[in-house]
Amino acid sequence: MKQLMKHFFILGLAATLLGCSSTQYDASELVSHIDQLNLKAVKLAIDSENVVLASQANERLFKLHHNALEVKEMLTNIAKRFGFEITTEKQAAYRLNVLDVKPDGGACLEGLSSFNKGLTFTFSVITLGVLPATNGYCIEVTAELFYRPEVYGKLSDEMTSLATFSANKGRINVVAGANEIDNYQRTVTIEDEARAIETSIADLFEDMIKQGAFE
Repeated sequence: MKQLMKHFFILGLAATLLGCSSTQYDASELVSHIDQLNLKAVKLAIDSENVVLASQANERLFKLHHNALEVKEMLTNIAKRFGFEITTEKQAAYRLNVLDVKPDGGACLEGLSSFNKGLTFTFSVITLGVLPATNGYCIEVTAELFYRPEVYGKLSDEMTSLATFSANKGRINVVAGANEIDNYQRTVTIEDEARAIETSIADLFEDMIKQGAFE
């Protein structure tokens, strides 16, 4: 029996050290917030052609699993749910230039993670020489909003910058071996990343609406 328990323990520890991620994601709550702020067909163009999908911290690179087209699809779907009419820039009253959609490298949890404290494996007889470490990432979404002003009673052909907005509400928690804890691609699942991206995008739109950016 002791030998069997030891095997189970070793298997469980090995699974932990391979790394796993999780995120706080309540789809119904997210949709509820969106539905309460519906804008009723404000015409919006989304430009994410030059979006940055990676960040660098402590000499390490943190890059999304998702590509630019997939990120734009998320932005478009959530914008439509808020009530925006997605259209071309020529027809739009507003343009959202998406600058960054990227992991923050753990900056939003500074001081809380083993990685950011500079810790490594803790050697122990109980855990056969290693303890798992914890870390976390927030997905930062940054975008500049442009609007089309009126000139002598007519809408201008050119758009003017209104403001830059940021959100990082989407959070991913990670548990992994200390040698893997800073490896974003290996420890964060694409599903958890998608949920975190959606959360931050929804928070970005919510912030812009509440600040009256589309009034």
